[in-house]
Amino acid sequence: MVEPNASVAQEVNSRLVALDWVQADLANVLGWSVQSVSDLLKGRRRIDGRSAMELGTAIGGDPREWLGLQAEHDLLLASHDPQVRVAIDQIDERAAIERILPVRDLVRRSRLPKGDVAGQYEEACKLLEVENLDQPASFSVVARRANHGDRVSRQQRAWVACAREVSRVGRVGRYSETSLRDLGASLSRSVQGPEDFVDLPLAFASAGVRLVHVEPFAGGRIDGVSTIVDGRPVIALSGRGGRMDKVLYTLAHEAAHVALGHLDIDPLFVASEDDVGDAGLESAADELASAWLVPDLEGLRHGLVTGQRVEDLARRMGVSEAVIIGRLQKEGLIPWNSLLNKRIPSIKEAIRMWS
Repeated sequence: MVEPNASVAQEVNSRLVALDWVQADLANVLGWSVQSVSDLLKGRRRIDGRSAMELGTAIGGDPREWLGLQAEHDLLLASHDPQVRVAIDQIDERAAIERILPVRDLVRRSRLPKGDVAGQYEEACKLLEVENLDQPASFSVVARRANHGDRVSRQQRAWVACAREVSRVGRVGRYSETSLRDLGASLSRSVQGPEDFVDLPLAFASAGVRLVHVEPFAGGRIDGVSTIVDGRPVIALSGRGGRMDKVLYTLAHEAAHVALGHLDIDPLFVASEDDVGDAGLESAADELASAWLVPDLEGLRHGLVTGQRVEDLARRMGVSEAVIIGRLQKEGLIPWNSLLNKRIPSIKEAIRMWS
């Protein structure tokens, strides 16, 4: 058992000896009762801001030093309290999880249990595929995100981990690079509207690639990821923003990474649209995805861009108007806030049906 206020009592006593005072003298100077001074010297009275200033004035010492003695004593008492130690251990575990993952978001998604700290820690380790949270997530991914130059956020890490977890449900065929390339080359012609997104997981499964959707986390700013789970290639999309052209391009981009054999890389390699990460890998995936979606880029670069021309180009190439408009914007031939955006449908509801 720690003696209450022992350090404060000792300091007061030593100063009284130096001044040749007794308790009654200090009580008279402070305007306290003798009993109050006696309680202080027996460690039964706490020091607060006012009493620290009063003691400093009466017997010397900076008020901050008196408060410091009290604080040290309080910490010592707390460190010997079993209930406090249990609470501190729980806070330590909660903080360890929160530093790596957005806990409340994962609880809302039923990915982590509510309130059970030990259970949360265990499930967080499973989600990140590690034995303990001191280990970095070791899975390898290529991901596309929008926050250029920033390190991987908790929301992005959680999204990738959830995508890998979801991808373990269901079966796919044996992976075939040839089948995947054929699928990629036909993607923009086979997907003409939101309804055509619904059956894409089946089409990719036939090529041996698992295709899943995971709702984006608030502030996650991640569009898609390609990775290997249990020896099978996986593509996951967030559908962030919901624009058909952008989601389709992200899908083609991630499929290109798989087809080009880019998944054998460092853990959690994340690139942005602004060429962060391995520029060679990203450029190669962009080039192949663009060739798949819009084979005739030169045909886009000549002539005035009007709604009628977009219709004509889409009809001639056999692709949706959304693909044409998105590519014109990517090429800088029309602004991103063009009125033609009204012709681009949302595919949010369609890809939610994947899960």
